[in-house]
Amino acid sequence: MSKSSHNLQSEKVIAYLEHIGFSASIQQRIGAFAVIWGLFESNLENVLWLLKNENVEGVKPTTEGKPAGHLIDELSQLSGILSIEAHKILAVACSAAKELADYRHAIMHGTMLSLGGSVSFIRNPQWRGNLRKKPTHDAHVNENLLDIAIDCAGVLSNILLAIQIEKTAAPISTAIEARWSDVQRCRSQANELRHLTDLINDERY
Repeated sequence: MSKSSHNLQSEKVIAYLEHIGFSASIQQRIGAFAVIWGLFESNLENVLWLLKNENVEGVKPTTEGKPAGHLIDELSQLSGILSIEAHKILAVACSAAKELADYRHAIMHGTMLSLGGSVSFIRNPQWRGNLRKKPTHDAHVNENLLDIAIDCAGVLSNILLAIQIEKTAAPISTAIEARWSDVQRCRSQANELRHLTDLINDERY
């Protein structure tokens, strides 16, 4: 059976990406990271409604139109029905989510650089002396770093899923507290991904 033209063109694009440094495994991991991060973002509203006991039927929710970054900030400040310990853990998870979001945005919206087989992205570059509202930051990409990103996004998504499964105060807090070691790992990983260039340039790294 012959391939359709779109199949052939897709193969050419994939081959081109491999040629400039995106191996098949890196392409696969970027796709997996995009999907698992999307699951995290898409569940933010539901979790906020649940923790705030917000009835959204027939009305615009308080989360309407807010970007994901604002929802993450709101979640980090929301104690509500949670235990003190669970709230602290959730705040740490949200801090990791903010840094992982920067890494994700650099990949999805940044300018690609391919040098010597190494691939990275830079967002809000100032190469021509132009000013930007937001700071410049980059994302280094290889199999190991993307595995770190996928792991971290998986931890964050898992927390939101657990909250929605448990539904009530005590079980939600218990579920969050049980994930403290995962959240600690995620915080460290997200920080490394977001600030890797600074770490590489630091002689102590």
